[in-house]
Amino acid sequence: MPIDLAPAARRRPARVLGLAFLVLGALGGGPRPAPAAPEEGRCGDAEIAALLRPIREKAGVPALGGALVRLGQPTRAGVVGVRKAGDDTAATVGDRWHLGSCTKAMTATLAEIVAAETKLDLDAPVKAAFPDVQLDAGWDAVTPRRWMAHRGGLETAYPRALWSWLWKREVDPRQQRTRIAKELLGAPPARALDAGFKYSNSGFDLVGAALERAMDQDFETLAATRLFAPLGMTSAAFGPPGAPDVVDQPWGHRRRGDTLVPLAPTLDADNPPSLSPAGRAAMTLEDWGRFVALHLGNVVTVKRPGREALPLLSPDALARLHTPAPGEDYVGGWKVTKRGWSKGPVLTHAGSNTMWFCVCWLAPEEGFAVLAVTNVAGPDAEKACDQVAGALIGLAREPVAAPAK
Repeated sequence: MPIDLAPAARRRPARVLGLAFLVLGALGGGPRPAPAAPEEGRCGDAEIAALLRPIREKAGVPALGGALVRLGQPTRAGVVGVRKAGDDTAATVGDRWHLGSCTKAMTATLAEIVAAETKLDLDAPVKAAFPDVQLDAGWDAVTPRRWMAHRGGLETAYPRALWSWLWKREVDPRQQRTRIAKELLGAPPARALDAGFKYSNSGFDLVGAALERAMDQDFETLAATRLFAPLGMTSAAFGPPGAPDVVDQPWGHRRRGDTLVPLAPTLDADNPPSLSPAGRAAMTLEDWGRFVALHLGNVVTVKRPGREALPLLSPDALARLHTPAPGEDYVGGWKVTKRGWSKGPVLTHAGSNTMWFCVCWLAPEEGFAVLAVTNVAGPDAEKACDQVAGALIGLAREPVAAPAK
């Protein structure tokens, strides 16, 4: 039964901050044999694919993808490898990738969008967002925004009995999130509110439940209509991509010794559907790039019935999503840090559901971001994505040739 690697994904940015410019192979460790791969087809950007091939061969991951997102320019994406170990179907640049906890930034962004349209106040006590739930008085000082900073009185793991019930999938995801709210908020906070950072998926699931109450619509539909559609993210959905009876998308994998074990994209190949706000989004690199471009400052306007066209995300909302509270370094689905290759703050996150791994780095003041994905988890996958990110950051910083006269 998979578990969410979000706590590890939270630690990943802290560890990889020093890996901005990796020399390929510098991370050490013996290379694993790569699965047999055909001549790469439809691999996208040839320069990026060329950077990926030696990294994939050393890491032995089934497939590896990377993308460079520049503000105002089309996303450059490349993919190499195979969709499924033991199968010669090549991964392509149009394939969808499971993003794990990199979904959290999307949920936080959706929360700002909904808050601008409704009476939902992300800075008000959570009791205002849950009028149908009998809350313990200990939650009176907690706001939805504190959940999105992992400082809202929640533990990393769900209570065992609740977690087991979610896996049974006896009701739809919205009803699951209602039970999460009633059980967690009906009891006192699991941690002292001043106890500091504690990575928690349940906080983002509760934000999803708050959005459902504000809009009277399930979270998945809200994400599709209020975020994915305005950005043109036509491939975005929740759960493992593809069908279990054909190899039409990459499959997730686990390591068993030196063997890659592919996992068919069934319900059991991901976390319970209730966790969509915390980490179940899947999409193409290009569509992920569309979302990331919004956080680089790309202005997208939307027209709602009876309203004038307005930015999907206001400058103030974007600033709130990028600015941690004093003394903190996590906000709105991003770890915020400083690196020598950017004159301004850098945003980063990683994601995994134990069968996939991805990482993203954004430098808004530099106007670029880099993305790396693979369809297996574990140390080899993490190192490979680190190397892809480092290589793409180097590519982004290369001088642009002047036009020929």
